[in-house]
Formats: sequence, structure tokens, C-alpha cells
Amino acid sequence: MFKILVPLIAVAAIALFIVFKSVFLPGKPAANLQTQNSTNSTASSVPLTQAPSSETALPAASASPSFPPKNVTSVDDSRIRTIETAIIDLRSQIAALKDTASPSPSSTTSTSTTASTTTKSPEYIPVGAGEAQMSGNNWTTIPGYEVTIDSSNYSGYKSAVLEASIRLNQPGGSIQARLYNSTDGSNVSSTDLSVTTTEYSLGSSGSFSLASGSKTYKLQLNSTNGTTSFVQSARIKVSF
Repeated sequence: MFKILVPLIAVAAIALFIVFKSVFLPGKPAANLQTQNSTNSTASSVPLTQAPSSETALPAASASPSFPPKNVTSVDDSRIRTIETAIIDLRSQIAALKDTASPSPSSTTSTSTTASTTTKSPEYIPVGAGEAQMSGNNWTTIPGYEVTIDSSNYSGYKSAVLEASIRLNQPGGSIQARLYNSTDGSNVSSTDLSVTTTEYSLGSSGSFSLASGSKTYKLQLNSTNGTTSFVQSARIKVSF
């Protein structure tokens, strides 16, 4: 934009100089020069030896030639108005260039808002941590593994998944985990997961929905062959 402004300002400066020169430094009229030359020529043609007689009346001195006054005010005003119009036009073009170069704030805000909405990361809700164990082939609630969740705090979420790090004490069978809604007294469907290893493995359940309102969820374990099983940690992954 700077490269465009420099030629425009140079043109305006040249125009101002030409007007100033024509108004305030006018040349000597050609007619005056011609009249003066003619007078000098007539005067030189008169013989120096001829003298006027005493009886002949000398001609009255002629008045100095008059020229029509130049209307400087009207000419100057017209040219000044022309220059002012050109300057106003240049200012309008400069303002238009500035507006074109500046980005629109509304479009920038809209783009950044859309990007932040589509890249929101999942949230993890801890259910419990620390090694705990159970024995038997029936569902057992694990003490210390519970959490209260208000679904209104996760507005717009798409799905929830139970993740638990669990293991068997010895090979054979499998260890299972699930969530129990102690507020409503019911199992949470689609939260079942299982692991068959004797080393801690992170198992994941299917997708489920959080119950409406504030609810308390507890972790339950079950060993299919009745052997001792262990849990190290559990959490709920909420995706948006």
C-alpha cells in the first residue's frame, strides 16, 4: 500500500507547484513589450538637429498606457478549488486502500470460534484409584470406587465410556467390571468390560449415556471362575 501512496502524493505536489507558479509569478505581457519597442523606435527616428519652434505648442504629454486589470482573485479561487478537489479525491482513495487491507473482525472471531468448538478434547472423570481386590463369581461393589456426576455439567457431550485397569490373580476365566447407579438402584447398561490377563490391562466398555440430573455411580467387579481379581484404577471418558 505504501508503494501506491507515494506516486499519488507526488502528483499532488507537482500540481500545487504549477498553480503557484502561474498565479504568483506571471510573465511580463507580450503586448507591453511590443508597445515599448514601438515607442523606442519612433523616438529614435526623430532627427536630433530639428528643434521645435518657439511658436509651436508642444504636444501634451501622453498619459501612461493603461492595461485592463487582471482578475487575479477569480482565477486563483478557481485553481485553488481544483486543487482542493484533487486532494479530497486522493484522501478518499487512501482511506479505501486502508479499509481493503484491514481484515474484518467479525470473520476472524467466527473462524476462531468454529475451530475451538471442533477441537474440544475429551474429559476424564475419575471413579477411583488404588489397588483393591475381590473374590467370588458374583458382582461386588468395590469400596472407594464411586463418583457423583451431574449431566448438566457436560452439555453437548456425544458419548461416555467406562475405562478400568484390572487383572486376574491367576490364569483362567475373566474379570468383569461395570457401573452401578446407586441413586436410582440400577445397573448402567452398556458399561460392561472384561479382561483375561494376569497383568493390569486397560479395558473399555461400549458407549453409554449419563443419567439426567445428579447421580452417584459405583464400580462393581465379577470373576467368572471365582478367583481373586484386582482393580488399580477406573474412570469415565466423556467425548464431545
